[in-house]
Amino acid sequence: MGPVCAQPCPFGWFGMNCSQECTCRNGGLCDHISGQCQCMAGYTGERCQHECPVGTYGPQCAHKCDCQNGAKCYHINGACLCNEGFKGPSCQDRFCPAGLYGLLCDRYCPCKVDKTLSCHPLTGECTCAAGWAGLYCNETCPAGYHGEGCREPCNCTNGADCDGMTGACVCAPGYIGDDCSTSCPLGFYGTNCTSFCSCYNDITCSHTDGSCICREGWQGVDCSIPCSSGTWGLSCNQTCQCSNEAACDPVNGTCICSPGWRGEYCDEPCPEGSYGLDCRETCVCVHSDSCDPVTGTCRCGTGWTGVHCDSVCSEGLWGPNCSSSCSCENGGSCSPEDGSCVCTPGYRGTNCRRPCSPGVYGHRCSQAC
Repeated sequence: MGPVCAQPCPFGWFGMNCSQECTCRNGGLCDHISGQCQCMAGYTGERCQHECPVGTYGPQCAHKCDCQNGAKCYHINGACLCNEGFKGPSCQDRFCPAGLYGLLCDRYCPCKVDKTLSCHPLTGECTCAAGWAGLYCNETCPAGYHGEGCREPCNCTNGADCDGMTGACVCAPGYIGDDCSTSCPLGFYGTNCTSFCSCYNDITCSHTDGSCICREGWQGVDCSIPCSSGTWGLSCNQTCQCSNEAACDPVNGTCICSPGWRGEYCDEPCPEGSYGLDCRETCVCVHSDSCDPVTGTCRCGTGWTGVHCDSVCSEGLWGPNCSSSCSCENGGSCSPEDGSCVCTPGYRGTNCRRPCSPGVYGHRCSQAC
């Protein structure tokens, strides 16, 4: 300001022609150009309206307080404001000797000495060391907490607890890592993942208790037993759909047909002229309609017998596989195909039982006397 703009703004003003009033509080100075506040020791904020946060003091609140036994420090110069019963620059000294408390220091502290940080010199209240809690610091931290007075929550996962003093995680079986967030590596289980899985034919084992998780087609505590007949799949809980006494693959349920059968479910017999496993064998029969689809045994036509149906029926037999006996009498023979009788000369009839009528003789009684 001034005739030649050579003078700074007067105290409390800033800006063009010093027309703006400073808004700094608690003795803060403002820049005569920008109006930005420069706070006094112990204050902070855009307008120096706040005291330093608890635990700090001085210019720009840059210093940390060094007060003990719950004492607060003055936000301007850091002087400790001791609670009743304490003294010293940092409130580090008790009025009463160690182990005593009260107005006359005539009462013994009830705290567990080796688990206590301090006993209040006036009230006798115990301040517990890390890992201990309770009125007399005689109780361990409850699950999930650690530190002084057990006030800090554990930073652990998967059901883990933590050490009451250090906060180090104590992992549940099946987990490792600083915060117990990592499962056991494949093939290991249990506390600290130190146990080795003992499974056969397994996908893996449970990382918590080591129980085996069997792959398809296996069962049992250690996955050493194949699926029972008629079952397949994971845990052998699928039922085979195969017919005609066929087995099924314990892994994928595919039907394994018995000899004489084919098809997805083994419900189709071998086609005419074939037999055996997967119907791969060819029937070797001469005078036959077919062969047994399982064994390949020839089913001979009427009048034929033998392994390959290539032998005519023996005298006195006829029909399929020569299984019927002839009923011809008086030396008559029968046809191996239909069993019809061929009578000897002098006889006639279906069974050659009747002799020729008087006046005729010979084959079929066809000749006159």
